[in-house]
Amino acid sequence: MNRFKELIAKQAAGTLSEAEVKELAALEKTLEDGSDPQISASKKELQAAIKEANAGMAKDIEALEKKLDKVSEKALYPTKSLQDEADAKKDDSIKSFAEFMRAYKANDRVAMKASIVDAQAKGLTEGTESEGGFLVPTEFHREVLRTVEQYGVARKLFRAIPMGTDKKDITALTGEPVAYRVGEASAAPSASTLTFGQLQLIAKKTICNVIGTSELVEDNQADIAIWNLVIERVAQAFALLEDTQFFTGNGTGNNDLGLFASTNGDLTDFVIAGSTFATVTADELLDMQFSVAGSIRARGKYLLHPTVFASIRKLKGSDGHYIYEAPNGTTPATIWGKPFELSEVVPATSDGSQGGTRFASFGDHNLAGVIGDRRNMTVKRLTEGTVNGVNLADTDQEALQTTSRSGYATVFGKAIVFAKTAA
Repeated sequence: MNRFKELIAKQAAGTLSEAEVKELAALEKTLEDGSDPQISASKKELQAAIKEANAGMAKDIEALEKKLDKVSEKALYPTKSLQDEADAKKDDSIKSFAEFMRAYKANDRVAMKASIVDAQAKGLTEGTESEGGFLVPTEFHREVLRTVEQYGVARKLFRAIPMGTDKKDITALTGEPVAYRVGEASAAPSASTLTFGQLQLIAKKTICNVIGTSELVEDNQADIAIWNLVIERVAQAFALLEDTQFFTGNGTGNNDLGLFASTNGDLTDFVIAGSTFATVTADELLDMQFSVAGSIRARGKYLLHPTVFASIRKLKGSDGHYIYEAPNGTTPATIWGKPFELSEVVPATSDGSQGGTRFASFGDHNLAGVIGDRRNMTVKRLTEGTVNGVNLADTDQEALQTTSRSGYATVFGKAIVFAKTAA
């Protein structure tokens, strides 16, 4: 019987010789006849073993099918599981911040550090009221930034890089190399170079105050819903300010030099025939799109105000079809086949003076601009003084002052083209 098993194993491996094939056939015939008592008993033993193996295999297959079903469900319907995971992380972040604020109000520094999940951040929870406040838990900062990205447009378009200090020197690409084809013995043409410039990214201070009565703060220190509302309101305020600064800031004083700023000279303008935003034509938008390099156009996206979009949505091409296409499944809405983002802070059709003004952009914004983030955010509890016109002491109110630092710089202007009205 051992010889039979040995031959079966060789057959499975495909290594049987011609003589062994004949030997196996003879043994199989003997097993089928059942004439030899010893072989008959071995046959029953083999059949039992096969039956047991099949039963075990069936269980393994069933368990594997269940695992595959779970994997398939996650692959086909990921939204719920991913959303549940995201919600759980968000709740942990808010709980951490609620515990932090409760300890902060009680001036319990040990508890303040204990509330922070991120071990690296535990050593950073330092500071005093007079020095500008305490560093918040990293989880809270991440949640604010995540919510800023949800409400803001700038952080959807531009790259964000960390900054260890308030100033960071970065390299800007201002020129591109050119390749030439020449003959074997020909002299090389004049050299072309990849030109780099030096820019300084400056993180500017941003403050947001949230005011509430002392009773509200006291009674809801551990209420996730309240702190979730605080996070959303702070994030919305930061998002609005960042969009305004990073898109239209004029670069003076504490303002960033935004993408649309007329003094940002390393950018290309496509001047339309009309002197108002609403007069842009379908052909002009298409020509504007094809005025950038093909590699930029492939990743290109429009940025414009909702009122400008409302005008563009009515435009038709020479074939009589609208140049706007509604979203379809996972495919986003497009203008001339390219996606777009809408922002309330860029030029609108209701603006007073529109002549000689950039009002829409197209290109690879992620390549064009950089946002610098100081990975610190502080909170300060105010109980005295006047904040946003409210005397805190007289009205028995408190203010949560959140401070962050960020900045913007355009590093590759050739990645963007603007639609600009005639003067």
